Amino acid sequence: DSPARVLPEIYSALPRVGERVSFTVGQLQRTLKAFLSPSRMAARLRWTEAFHYASPDCIRQRVLVITGEEHLDRVVAPELTRRYLAAMPTAEHMILARTGHIGLLTRPNEFADAVRRFADEVSNDARRASA
Repeated sequence: DSPARVLPEIYSALPRVGERVSFTVGQLQRTLKAFLSPSRMAARLRWTEAFHYASPDCIRQRVLVITGEEHLDRVVAPELTRRYLAAMPTAEHMILARTGHIGLLTRPNEFADAVRRFADEVSNDARRASA
């Protein structure tokens, strides 16, 4: 059901019909080229649910967490994102407008700009600290 879940996000991120068609065709081509195994995906999900990760509160470096708008993300529950952010004292949260879970795909330029700005800030902070 994932194609149906991301349709509202695609419509929001790509308002023009031509953009949507081009994006969808590209995604279908990539999907057909890559072997998808629902049973392997389910096994990975079960493993991640059973694995005991270290607490995120031990992270001391600046961290950028990029999400989409809550009402468009139909993959990760907003409560989970809020809980994760609350557990990381150094997390900086950036919401990518007009997208949900797949903003890296639907809004790649905006996503890359956000990562670049954050990396530049961290790099400048490191230079100032070492000077």
